[in-house]
Amino acid sequence: MAVSDFIFSALAEEIGFLGVTAIILLYAVLIFRGIKIAMGTNNSFHRYLTLGLSFYFGIQSILIIGGNIGLLPLTGVTLPFLSYGGSSLLVSFCGVLILLTISHQSAPEGETMTLKQPRYATVGFLLILAMIVEIITVSLLSFWFNPSLINRPENPRWIINDRFVKRGDIVDRDNQVIITSVGEIGDFTRTSKHVPLYPVIGFSHRIYGQTGIEASMFTYLRGHTGYPYSTYFWHKLLYNQPPQGLDVRLTIDLDLQRSADALLEGHNGTAVVMNASTGEILAMASHPYFDAADLEITWVDLLGDENAPLLNRATQGLYPPGGALFPFMMASDPESLLQSQDPETRFQDMSDSLECVQPLEEPLTWQAVISNGCQNAQMHIARDLSVDLLQNIYENLGFFSAPRLHLPVANPTLPDLSDMNAFYRGEGSFVISPLQMAMAASAITHHGMRPGPRIINAYLSPLDGWTALPKLQPNAEALDPASTHQVNQLLSLPHAPYWQVLATVVRDNQPPITWFVAGTTTGWQGQPMTAVVVLEQDSPILAETIGAALIESAIRFSGKTPTTQQP
Repeated sequence: MAVSDFIFSALAEEIGFLGVTAIILLYAVLIFRGIKIAMGTNNSFHRYLTLGLSFYFGIQSILIIGGNIGLLPLTGVTLPFLSYGGSSLLVSFCGVLILLTISHQSAPEGETMTLKQPRYATVGFLLILAMIVEIITVSLLSFWFNPSLINRPENPRWIINDRFVKRGDIVDRDNQVIITSVGEIGDFTRTSKHVPLYPVIGFSHRIYGQTGIEASMFTYLRGHTGYPYSTYFWHKLLYNQPPQGLDVRLTIDLDLQRSADALLEGHNGTAVVMNASTGEILAMASHPYFDAADLEITWVDLLGDENAPLLNRATQGLYPPGGALFPFMMASDPESLLQSQDPETRFQDMSDSLECVQPLEEPLTWQAVISNGCQNAQMHIARDLSVDLLQNIYENLGFFSAPRLHLPVANPTLPDLSDMNAFYRGEGSFVISPLQMAMAASAITHHGMRPGPRIINAYLSPLDGWTALPKLQPNAEALDPASTHQVNQLLSLPHAPYWQVLATVVRDNQPPITWFVAGTTTGWQGQPMTAVVVLEQDSPILAETIGAALIESAIRFSGKTPTTQQP
């Protein structure tokens, strides 16, 4: 409790570094005066009683202060004269009374028995030295480590600030409000203009903490970052609260987002629409979703829901890619793989067991085999390639590393190579997130370059207006541009400016999943776009319907003038 074990922390929060330094120095003076009294008496009983009381005050103070600042293990003792508790105060003042009484009975000057380098003086010096170390530690916590401690999401101070200081809005790329604060000073609450985005935006709740963008951008949203230091300093000094939070702009296009959520409504799955050149995420849908306004009512049900509505499936869901790996595999060496044999000849012994998403018409074409995610055909091709080559391609595409952006992401791992067939088929322990797939598909769409993802666009600076924030991950060359051009043209649809791949993967003890991966062709004159849809069911027709609607919406969107173009 702040009034007992953590009274020093409460005082430090209220009176600051100079105040608590003065308190520690007063304890040091008390120890010094006690030792001086001991050295000024010829009565052995008085001397040792005085030393005991002085060391009692010193050691107890050092223990509780050191525990509060993380320098020593926390103990249950009180801080003399400051902690709440009648018995502690009574004992402390009785100790001071005894010290005063002995001080008045000390021997006159000149009659004091002198001791050479008394051991208790050395102990007292060590106690005072320990207090000096605690002062230094408090100074480091107050200045050097102050921002990281204050800005920690679990700091309970933000609960009070959120009620009295308006947090910044979260807006889309066209400044349409997604999340805002409503109410009056002392009763501000957060409300959403598009509830299905909560798995991405996250929540900020006094009981359940913070998630998503609400957590990753809380320093801007709460006004801790983005203001001149003088503004922040005076607000803290005068009001003990930060200034009003700053607005944060996302790369999300709310109109495109609403389309994605409407298409996914009623289905477990996720969708990602990305600008293949800049990595800007234009839509990110995760279903089922939750309403953060009802967390206190629905929290237990949300935690127990097997459909995991709290999970952002786009960044935290891990799914086996299955036949969706086929185009990346072909991009490793399209000249030899595509021109050595036609698919009719190459797969003549397995034409009835290619395991394609949809039945193929005769004669077989490479475009039909790849775009329909034929897993056995993919495994057949993979066996002709070296494992090292495949691993290198997948690593360059980012399948074995977590994307970096202002959202929680799942940590992928290297697949288990003990089952090579599962590795070739993209099953088993080989799992990736839909966001990773969107980044990889962008490499086929945009000349082999894998973009760094971006969902935070800018913040509204009080001095400079909208100020762009840098991406956390740069673009990187993942595939040979000439090879990706060949695969891009091979998979292109005859009457649409995009290519697409469908794949269905069966999982052990879990529902099957269906992938739809698409991107604009290299001949498309607008902004290059990529769309990825994952449905947690075996529904290739539904996945294609949703995916085609999304990529076509993205193509129409690419004609709009973007708010920013930050590669």
